Amino acid sequence: MLDEVLARLGPGATGYLLNCSASELEHGKSPTLTPQQRGALEFMNALEDEFAPSPFGEGAVDSRWTATLASPGCHGINSLANEVRLHCGGELPKAPTTFSELERTLAQLALRVYPALLVKGKGTERKSRPSFSVYNHDLNGIFQSMILNDTMLSEAFLHSRNDGSDQKCMVTPSMGGRRQLMSFADTLIWAGWKLAKAHNKAPSAEQLAEAAVSSLRVLRKAISGEGVQVPVRIGLAGALLPAGTANLDFPWGKLRRVDETDQIFIGATPLKGSLARGSEDGEGLAIAYSGDLVLETTCSYTVNVVDSEQMQGIEFNRDPQQEIQRKFESIALGILLTSPEARPVVVRAWQSVFDPLDDGISVSWSEVDRNWQISPRRLTEEEAFSWQLWSARVQEFRIPEIGIAIRRALAATAHREAPEDALIDAVIGWENLVGTRANIVSSVTGALARLLSEQGDVEMAKRKLGNVYDARSRLVHGDPKTEEDGVRKSSIDAVMTLLRALRKFFDTDRHLLDYSKSSDRARILLNE
Repeated sequence: MLDEVLARLGPGATGYLLNCSASELEHGKSPTLTPQQRGALEFMNALEDEFAPSPFGEGAVDSRWTATLASPGCHGINSLANEVRLHCGGELPKAPTTFSELERTLAQLALRVYPALLVKGKGTERKSRPSFSVYNHDLNGIFQSMILNDTMLSEAFLHSRNDGSDQKCMVTPSMGGRRQLMSFADTLIWAGWKLAKAHNKAPSAEQLAEAAVSSLRVLRKAISGEGVQVPVRIGLAGALLPAGTANLDFPWGKLRRVDETDQIFIGATPLKGSLARGSEDGEGLAIAYSGDLVLETTCSYTVNVVDSEQMQGIEFNRDPQQEIQRKFESIALGILLTSPEARPVVVRAWQSVFDPLDDGISVSWSEVDRNWQISPRRLTEEEAFSWQLWSARVQEFRIPEIGIAIRRALAATAHREAPEDALIDAVIGWENLVGTRANIVSSVTGALARLLSEQGDVEMAKRKLGNVYDARSRLVHGDPKTEEDGVRKSSIDAVMTLLRALRKFFDTDRHLLDYSKSSDRARILLNE
């Protein structure tokens, strides 16, 4: 009987119902069952016989199970699942007493549908979300009434249409649209589930309740206009931390190894496979295309409440995405600046921003297996420390006006397959740093030569940079005499020059960042 229930519900839901270890069930360990647990299994097998098979497939059977487990029990217990748990000697989870009345109502509703969220099910690609049970639960009606009596939250749910739909829309950085009051509790519980799963592979009922309430608090603050931050995770591929290093701390977040809590995001992407190579010390290195490192950070989160008619053509707030992009660029450029000659590269494999109003698991990803320049690399302790140092410098001292140089450096080193494209990227980066409107070739090469060379080598360095500039111009203008080997060499020299220049800008020559115009930076270097 146990095997049949496990096959349908999975170890999490089965362990909760029977009041036994879900971990042991997951690893194939069968507990010694009490008479009460055997009786519960007989009851659940009877339900399975009633529900299955279904002409609508396994997913329909799973949905009936989630709805049934979250439905009220037969003896006044808040859900059938909790009635079974009590019968097997378990205790019912409780909401913290520190919650407000509104928060406690949401928490109690989350606790009652928690067992249904644990159902693994047999349905293909199925997500255990007991929305129907939340909609129809008596506590949902109470919760809705409390929302309408809440001075702040009621503003987002003004009803004025004949169909009962909401007059107001809540617009967030990632989505916007009508949010019906009847589904608000379900949205918050689902957001809580995603948030809890992001911190615990198997979150408890209490952790779900706290996460759902946390989501409600985030929305309340955002609607009121308070500054609020939400969690962001970015999966990084290309580098491995030293064997003895668990994580690296940055002023804006933490970089750590991928763990089981990231699977809720990685599983939503098509990223599979790995890239392997041998190392000089004989160690076989491999990196996962889904990333081996995760940057945990935050971004600002806003909610605007607008009239439904204003939704057409509304401009979404791009500041949070730009904030995330800058943090990623600081990490990616930071590792490059540790050793421009070696060009250690990390690329963004996937990214997820927590939005309490997002009904899905919001994950974007890139085709890492097409980033031909990434290569498995295990950092030394010294390199890891240097990565922290350079990334912090980039984040602290960068100015918007050199953003092109930073992005072109990252593109040239991580994303360009053709050396021609990398050459063009790098020279554009040069111009962004020290470009002028007049005599651009002479001023750019002269300024870079003074920045990067010893006093006696400036003229020679300028001539070499001029040759690179000439190769770029001949390439852009379609000179048929352009040779492949020459382009490749010029590309390497151009990228190296850009990285060395950026290193100077964020180290000994940070005074140049006091000037927003590239021509002013060139003038300072040329002593004009």
